Amino acid sequence: MKRLATTGTLLGLLLALGLTAQAPAQPVPPVPQIFTFNSLAEFDSLWTSYGAPVRFGYDPDTVTYPEGREYFVFFEYQDEGTMGKALQVDWSLFTDQSWGGSNGLLYIRPDPEVSSPSNPQPDSFFAQASLWDISDFTHIHLRYKTLVPANHPDATIRIKLHDASEGVGTSPSSETEDWYTQSQDVYDDASGQWKVWTVPLVDLGLPGQTVPDGGFSRPGCQAGGDPLQQSGCWSGLLGNGKLDLDKIAALTIEFTGPQAGAQLDSTIFGTIVFDELWVSGVRYELLGGLDDPSALGHWKNSNAGSYQLVATTDTVEGSGALDLTYNLVGDQGWGGSVDIQYELPSGQFFPDMTARTHLSLFYKVLEPASDPSSVWLNIKLFDYSTGQKEEWHYSGIANVLDDTTGVWRRLLVPLDGFAIPSWIGYKGDEVLNLDQIGGWQIQIQIAEGATSSGRILFDRFSSYGERQTDFTPPEPVQGFDVLATSPYENLITWQDVPGESRETYTIYFSESPIDSVNQPGVMVVEANIPENTQIYTHKLFYPINDQEVTYYYAIVAVDEAGNVSEPTRLTSPVTNTAKGLPTIAMAPPANFVADGDLSEWVAAAKQGGITPIHLEPDGEFYGHVARGFEINGPQDLSADVYLAVDNEALYVAMDVTDDAYNPVPDGVTSERWLYDGAELYIGLYDWRGPKHERFQSGAEPDYKFYLYKQVFFRDGGPEVQAGTEDYAWVQTAKGYALEARIRFDVHAYDTAPVFVPKNGMRVPLDIVIMDNDVGGQAREGILTYSPDNDDNSWQSPRYWFYTWIGDRFAVNVVRPLSGEVPREFRVYGNYPNPFGRVTWIRYEVPRSERVLVQVFNALGQEVVTLVDGVQSAGRYEVRFDASGLPAGLYFYRVQAGRHMETRPMIVIR
Repeated sequence: MKRLATTGTLLGLLLALGLTAQAPAQPVPPVPQIFTFNSLAEFDSLWTSYGAPVRFGYDPDTVTYPEGREYFVFFEYQDEGTMGKALQVDWSLFTDQSWGGSNGLLYIRPDPEVSSPSNPQPDSFFAQASLWDISDFTHIHLRYKTLVPANHPDATIRIKLHDASEGVGTSPSSETEDWYTQSQDVYDDASGQWKVWTVPLVDLGLPGQTVPDGGFSRPGCQAGGDPLQQSGCWSGLLGNGKLDLDKIAALTIEFTGPQAGAQLDSTIFGTIVFDELWVSGVRYELLGGLDDPSALGHWKNSNAGSYQLVATTDTVEGSGALDLTYNLVGDQGWGGSVDIQYELPSGQFFPDMTARTHLSLFYKVLEPASDPSSVWLNIKLFDYSTGQKEEWHYSGIANVLDDTTGVWRRLLVPLDGFAIPSWIGYKGDEVLNLDQIGGWQIQIQIAEGATSSGRILFDRFSSYGERQTDFTPPEPVQGFDVLATSPYENLITWQDVPGESRETYTIYFSESPIDSVNQPGVMVVEANIPENTQIYTHKLFYPINDQEVTYYYAIVAVDEAGNVSEPTRLTSPVTNTAKGLPTIAMAPPANFVADGDLSEWVAAAKQGGITPIHLEPDGEFYGHVARGFEINGPQDLSADVYLAVDNEALYVAMDVTDDAYNPVPDGVTSERWLYDGAELYIGLYDWRGPKHERFQSGAEPDYKFYLYKQVFFRDGGPEVQAGTEDYAWVQTAKGYALEARIRFDVHAYDTAPVFVPKNGMRVPLDIVIMDNDVGGQAREGILTYSPDNDDNSWQSPRYWFYTWIGDRFAVNVVRPLSGEVPREFRVYGNYPNPFGRVTWIRYEVPRSERVLVQVFNALGQEVVTLVDGVQSAGRYEVRFDASGLPAGLYFYRVQAGRHMETRPMIVIR
């Protein structure tokens, strides 16, 4: 491919052809500006989101372009149409995937000086905490000029808003919801004119696989008949499914295109200039555009003070803003002030603000207060609900008049902080009626005996935020049914709740009747299922062996406001066969040594102590080739993976068949995932609830471990070198083998407890084996344990599968029962009895006691302790899983303080 011409040669040619006639200079776009593209130094905050090389060019004729067919080269650009300077991007996109290719310029906002929105302190532009807040604007705009149109008509520009609404992190894609908009006109534009691409800040929801224009959407996240597609999103993580414009962590300007030619020769390129990126429009109720001082009342309450109020064209929104210069003297008994006020004609009110949380006022301090300790800002609202003026004040706002940044900032004032001062005579009904506000006042007040002067601009006074006003839960779900349609699968169907929009559904199951979805032993089948789905396949699994299971089911609806319906429960259980899964054994091979010799693992498997997970392409239950990759049969890539735990560590062994051995070369430390190697994703907690959308620490930590020829490690954790007692990697006749001991205390997060494994824990899990058949950094295949992993398990535990620790379905569960406090100690017969796998032991304690519940075999030997701890007075039952025990007679003993009782039970096979 001939590389792109740069401005030094191409611009002269276009000028000669008369193709670069400039449009008249447009007005400077209103702030808030997101990005101005004014200098190469500013471009340091632009990063290529998928790793394309970047070069900064000062002389377009001499800049050296990166090797390869994908890159960005940046230049400063300026002509009579630019607003300051602009960013020229020579771009080249390698579209070798079946769907094409993409890359982007990622902008992560710098940390601002911020304050909590619950505290009426100044806020830098639209930043909340470490996030952007553009929630009260209506449109986003990008000013551009295309110098060299893309060489393919379907080259597409996208803007991605990275929404951190889940509050876990702000790293784009891996910790945020990504919301897309796109246009096919920008990169193809041949006019050579400055243009503005404008997009409404509208949530278009989950549109399907494509990206619609006219707003922002979550493509690829739609519900469908395929259960794997109901939660997977090619556009990244699916969080709450709503575009939260007050929690934008970053944005990306993306370059995308279809496959432009043969799979290994497909490149799209062009040259474009970006000048300004900004937002505009007023989403909520506007109390005043503050364009014209003559439309407002204004005066001073001071004999010696003075002020001047004029219009300025330095504005956030509209045609102007207020420019107030003040020189205040506190010569009144209460001090003094300068006031700016606006009142509607009698009987008229501003639009209803009942559903809002704050007032928003933009300001820019041009001259900070000369004595900031003596002046402050007050905001007043005039409520005419009783026919007379009720004055509601928010007083004493500091840290505004002394601002030294010289930029526009936003003040948020909570509406629930307004009150009628005690010295105001008329208090009306003493309720702030936000639907009958007829006026407002902005006041700068000075303390008695003080003097202070300064200059400040005010603009765009409006309401802000969305207060929840819907507290009515949805109606219970109708048409709920579960059928055992085939072995290993139960088909769940229901009807969407009428009258709701964008509601979601969560399905639960349990081995015992569900009185409450929050009771112990109740598990989540799937959470946050979008409306219009109405069908879900519950795939049934069980530790080690196929097992007949009987489950009760329930479903709830959650409306857009977060209200939860009463559960709809099936009173009759559904019985089917669950498929046995290989599990994590409760004991590693004796005298474990990480040496790459897996004979002890193979021997343990033959003896039935450890069951390996066999991965191969198109395996019946285990083994999935990630979408977009190819593995040519089990000789190309397959593996036996052994997992075991004890109280100290997780033990991993992999015996990999790989017909072309290309591990990470010595000395390579970047992009090691492109070579032969493995990754292990695991959650070290008992998982029974919704899948984690994002990696968590704390009580439920999720881990990513990378296992390469030289080293294994976790994200942010210590490296363990091969050849040590904890790690080995060896080449074998058929591929390679590895062994690792992952010590819980060494690899635990700082904010997570050291893991203690228990028989019956169900843990999230995925295993990834990379395949590089040609050498170099060229991964061709990905073989995974999870059927949902299409090269996205690195993004989120949402795409992982699971297994168990040990041979039980669940850790023994103790649950309290409702009813009056019992008067005496009592133990009931277990139910059912006889039983094949699970039974429940019920007992009552009349006072707080240490309770001990144990199971013994017929010889009097203890089998397991089910309960050992202090319990308050009440009725309880404990679940006992006898899956690993032979048939026969057993006894359970319940002891509470001095009271003790023993009863028999029978296990049948």
